[in-house]
Amino acid sequence: MFGETTAGVGDMMLADHDGPAQGYVEVWFR
Repeated sequence: MFGETTAGVGDMMLADHDGPAQGYVEVWFR
């Protein structure tokens, strides 16, 4: 699951954190 792609993890984090962390995760996984 976590070994697939960083995009998958990024989507999960984006869905879980809908706030300040969203912008950070967006840039980090871009």
